Formats: sequence, structure tokens, C-alpha cells
Amino acid sequence: MTRYLFASTRPNTEFAISFDLDVLKIYEDYDTCERIYFGLQPANEKRKAKESRIYELSQVGEVPTEAGYQIPFRHLCNLLQLHEGDIDRALSTLEDATPDQLERLKTRAVCAWNWITTFSPEDFRFRLMKDSDPKVEIEGAELAAIHSLREVVKEMDTLDEQTYTTRLYDAAKDNGLDTGDFFKLVYRVLIGRSHGPKLASFLETIGREKALEILSRY
Repeated sequence: MTRYLFASTRPNTEFAISFDLDVLKIYEDYDTCERIYFGLQPANEKRKAKESRIYELSQVGEVPTEAGYQIPFRHLCNLLQLHEGDIDRALSTLEDATPDQLERLKTRAVCAWNWITTFSPEDFRFRLMKDSDPKVEIEGAELAAIHSLREVVKEMDTLDEQTYTTRLYDAAKDNGLDTGDFFKLVYRVLIGRSHGPKLASFLETIGREKALEILSRY
């Protein structure tokens, strides 16, 4: 990735290598460059020529013959944290990766986990709550909302995106909770923090079985 930073920056232009959340943007830009190189993302001739040259200069060794597995770096970080850094388990959820893509993705996952544990901001990190962790003290409307959410999660694999999202919001509204307060509550129950990744997709990434295991503590 360091080669990409130098290749994509104009000569005689000063730049700094940041290890905070800017890392997410750097990986996003690199993946865009790769998609353009392999024709997976449209671009005019001028940009395609520019990005292609940058991509070739960014490689260590031979230029790959196929694009890497296109998983957003943030999502990869979420997968790794959900599996507590177990790279093989995290990547086993990506069933459509080719052997070459998987090998390159393992290298990226090693870098991602090192960044998470060494450089990422504290509020970016999380882990799923376990039975051994203290439960969040909730009652009344909050407890009812968690029970409503549990029913949504039971069916989420069979719901279309719009219905699923609507029912998530209904779990708060039907129990008289502000949406923001409800989301904070759910994050506290799931990861012990008041904020986290986008809830709808986060629950899907956790998976029905694991999410129900945590929610069923209440």
C-alpha cells in the first residue's frame, strides 16, 4: 500500500502517511484503482490510463491477472473483530473468493488486524459480548424493544431489505423509544458500547444464530 501512496501522489507533492481512520480511505482508493484497471468500474480513457499506470507501479512483483476480492476494508475489519482476529474463520464466510483472491485477502487481513490492534482509534474497536460478560441492566420499554428486535432477527434472513429495515425501526417505535436511543441500547447489548457499525448490516454480518445467542440473554 505504501507503493500505491507514492505512485498515486504527484511528484514534488508533500504528503503524510496517516495510521488513523484515513487508512480506510486509502484502501478504498486503491480498490477503486484496481476495479478501473480490470474494467470492473467504468472510467474515461484518460482516467483509465492514469489509474492503470498507478496500479502497475503499486505492485510488488508481477501484476495480478485478476482483481482482488472486492470487500470494503471497513467490512473486513468488522469481520475480523467479530471473529476476534481469527483470519481463517473470518474469511470462511466469503465463499465466492477464488484461491488467488483468498491468498491475497489473507495478506490484507493480516495487515488489517495489525492496524486494528495497534493503530486504530479506540472507538473503532469492538468485540461481541459473551455469556461471561455482565448484562446491561434494562427493563420496561427497553427490554420490550430488545424482545421485539429478537423477533426481527429470527426472520431477517427471509426479509427483503426494505421490510427488514422498517421492522428494525418499528422495534423502537412500537415500544415508545427514540430511534437513536434504541440503537445505542442495541450496541450496548451486542458489543458493550453505545455506538458501532451500521446496525442493519452489522446484524447481518454477525449472523442470525450468533445475534440471537446474544439477544436471548435478555
